Amino acid sequence: MTGRPPSRATIFDVAARAGVSIGTVSNALNRPEAVRPETRERILDAVRDLGFRPNSAAKAMATGQSASIGLVLPDLHNSLYVDIVRGAEEEISRFKHHLLIMNSDVSQEKQVANLGVLTSAGARAVMLSPHNGDLTGMAETVRDGSHVVLVDFPADESLACSVSVDERLGGYLAARHLIEQGYRRIAYVGPATTWYAVGARWEGIERAARETAGVEIESVETPTLTFPDGFDAGQALAHRPEGERPDAIIAAIDLIAVGCVAGLLEGGGLRVPDDVAIIGFDDNYYAAQIGIPISTIAKPGFRMGTEAARVIRREVDEGPEHRHEAVILAPELIVRSSSAPRATAEGAR
Repeated sequence: MTGRPPSRATIFDVAARAGVSIGTVSNALNRPEAVRPETRERILDAVRDLGFRPNSAAKAMATGQSASIGLVLPDLHNSLYVDIVRGAEEEISRFKHHLLIMNSDVSQEKQVANLGVLTSAGARAVMLSPHNGDLTGMAETVRDGSHVVLVDFPADESLACSVSVDERLGGYLAARHLIEQGYRRIAYVGPATTWYAVGARWEGIERAARETAGVEIESVETPTLTFPDGFDAGQALAHRPEGERPDAIIAAIDLIAVGCVAGLLEGGGLRVPDDVAIIGFDDNYYAAQIGIPISTIAKPGFRMGTEAARVIRREVDEGPEHRHEAVILAPELIVRSSSAPRATAEGAR
């Protein structure tokens, strides 16, 4: 009777035996000058003990023979991040590199694991879009020899390069548009203002409100950024007496905006824009395709991807001489039916 052949040792096994990260194992085997001698010796002992043999594809990537760049994104259900992928991939292909795409599913644990996988695969650099600015795992990635550029999140230039969007301007544009359309009671629906993007947008909303007398603003907090969060918020607002509910909503993302549309109708028969106007963020693909096309603050995802890839290339090419840079792009207001002028909306009732 033949038994099952023994399983082949992996880089994870070596890392566990040596008490280091998988990125450090990769460096010890392929960039030994980046690892302290005593650490490298411990790793080599583990390699010999376990009989580990790196496959040729992984070794090629680690030595730069098959150059690869990693891209870690928080949620590929959001088409903004799909646009970032498309932009990064187009630019990276121009300088004969390959893009390795990882989805973290809005999970800190998965983000850390994805960064480890990319360093173990020998990625020369990683573009990281951290959920809510969570940089867990980034320091280890840099220490393991990979360059890191933050995407859709601004970084202190002493920490890393970054490519992001002016969120304060986005909040201002959204509120200014609603005010110009005749709305005066505006609610921002989204996570707590302690989230970077939310806090920055709220500052822009406050600025717009200060510019016009009689404008009232409030923040309606949601746990996360899902359709059910928007639905629940919409229902709660619909249950308020007419004089106490907002006449316009700024939603943190388009998905929450769509949830609000459904929640307002279910909770009190309120229709958009007849009873409440709505504007979202990100310009997701579906925002223009539902029954009431959603006005939105578009973030230039494709351009963020291309700019991040260009920054990555400069950082890799310049090496130690490189100085971190922060690229900040402008958002764009896209007007659709959900934020019709107040007089027009009221006349449609």
